[in-house]
Amino acid sequence: MKERRKHKRYDLELPSYIYVQDKEQKTPIESKTSNISSGGAFLYTKDPLEEGVKVEVELFLSKKNIHPDNEDSESILISSCFVVRTATNGMAVCFELPYHSNFS
Repeated sequence: MKERRKHKRYDLELPSYIYVQDKEQKTPIESKTSNISSGGAFLYTKDPLEEGVKVEVELFLSKKNIHPDNEDSESILISSCFVVRTATNGMAVCFELPYHSNFS
């Protein structure tokens, strides 16, 4: 079967929080990524949201995970997203540009 994805996918488990954008209450949903690309990610969560729901995703990346000689500092990537697919163990989200981060 031909691969239809536009972006290379990486198996990477990053801690993350999901915020539903249309709700007044901003209670985070704890999750972690299963895999990620520049276009989106699959997020493990106990209660996946419905397709089409707009969310904001906050990803936490330790620089030590990328290269062992780096100091153990954490970067945060925040992106507006929408849910494109759900499964019993989580959901796939598509990132919308621009991303916001504190990468150095």
